[in-house]
Amino acid sequence: MKVVLAYSKWTGEYGLFGHFAKRNSTWPPLNLSLLGAVCEQAGHEVEILDGEALHLDKEKLARAVVDAKPNIVGFSAYSPFFHLSADVAAEVKKINPHIPIMGGGPHFTIQKEKAMLPCFDYGFLGEAEDSLPEFLKVGDEYGFWPGVKDHCNSLFSHVRGIMYRENGEIKSTGERWIKTESMTKKELSGTHPLDRLPLPARHLLPMEKYRLGTPNGRDNFTSLQTARGCPWT
Repeated sequence: MKVVLAYSKWTGEYGLFGHFAKRNSTWPPLNLSLLGAVCEQAGHEVEILDGEALHLDKEKLARAVVDAKPNIVGFSAYSPFFHLSADVAAEVKKINPHIPIMGGGPHFTIQKEKAMLPCFDYGFLGEAEDSLPEFLKVGDEYGFWPGVKDHCNSLFSHVRGIMYRENGEIKSTGERWIKTESMTKKELSGTHPLDRLPLPARHLLPMEKYRLGTPNGRDNFTSLQTARGCPWT
């Protein structure tokens, strides 16, 4: 199946802050490339549309999403940018209301049902590297894409880490995490929980667009993930 993951343009929305932030750097959406990697590993076709790097406003990004002919679309949302993701998702629904739309990220995990605006058909709670492939497998097996019917969503009830609607009511299967407890000092010398996951699918990103301000000017760069969560919790 075809999965499109989209990142909304945010500079231009925050005045001078956004202007100078963009001048200094443009960062790759590492979270989407991580999810893209697990989807590809599960056998799905994936496309990432980075509205920030490609200078796509709400309307252009929504049109690019629909033109990609996805079976399902996903948006990740940090709280300061949640309204931007929701705006693009709503625009996608205007163009093609039959495309299922997923939302995830910190805002969904914290706000839970409150984040399930009408433009979102599904929400993900916690880390989605395990729940997303499992969710897509269920939808694929039952031929749900596109245009899943609300009353059929009960088949997702055993997929931990998601929210969905069943007969108009939002249902939750709870949060899902790669590891629920902090690693002990003894464990730190062994296999890290992230080691079982594939490397980020950077080939899905326009890597030439990502630049960071340095004393020598703006140079190409990427980001690395070595751990997750707060080390003090």
